[in-house]
Amino acid sequence: MRPSRSLSGARFFRLAAVLILVGLLAGCGYKTNPEPLRSPLPRAVKQFEIRQVGNAMRLSWIAPVKNQDGSLITNLDGFLIYRGVVSDDDQCSECGDTTNPLLKIGYEFPGPAFRNGKSFIFFDQELAENRAYRYRVAALNPNGSEGNPARIEKRFLTAPPPPTALTATGLDSLIRLIWSAPAATRPDFELIGYHLYKSDTAEGPLLDQLTTRPVTTTAFDDVRAKAGGTYRYAVRAVYRQEDTLLESAATRPAKATSRQRP
Repeated sequence: MRPSRSLSGARFFRLAAVLILVGLLAGCGYKTNPEPLRSPLPRAVKQFEIRQVGNAMRLSWIAPVKNQDGSLITNLDGFLIYRGVVSDDDQCSECGDTTNPLLKIGYEFPGPAFRNGKSFIFFDQELAENRAYRYRVAALNPNGSEGNPARIEKRFLTAPPPPTALTATGLDSLIRLIWSAPAATRPDFELIGYHLYKSDTAEGPLLDQLTTRPVTTTAFDDVRAKAGGTYRYAVRAVYRQEDTLLESAATRPAKATSRQRP
């Protein structure tokens, strides 16, 4: 029996429809396994600074706000910190970096680093005296990829002696701080003053620096203390060795409460 013309026509139209659909998909560049979108890479961290404080290097930086393509950053995974030893004859600004990072700092939970306002702060204490160290910090996008690195280096020196006997007394709308100069200083270190640090928390590091320039006296009034507020304080001596500034270890914290005026 010969197939009817209507049945043959139906098969023809179905075949034509399949061919047209395949052509449309091919023309649109359809892929069965499209690659996931990649997050843009962040720019370098800002205000990357280093200074020696006692037996540690204090690194601080601010997270970037834009990616390398100019888009605003909406999410960061954190930061990678690299550290390398710089040889005395090293003239390469990108040498001295270790192959593996020293550690990763989370953005939301930065421990063992600290967050103070917009700044991230890390104290590196595993250092050898009279060696120069080079650090590299890079922000990480949500995929864990590194952005542009920021680099800095500094020689780690023998820690100079700290001040002693810090006291804090609460007065009307201020807190008065008094301390003693270091008991002895080394001839190769010039004592140029003191920096004061403050915290309104019951424990933890004192990260808020009260002084933008070293004070040259052994007394200081914190007039920014809120009436009735309780604060902890510490003092570090600031020294100069040739062209390098460094700070001593901190005094033991002293605590006081500012009195409210009647």
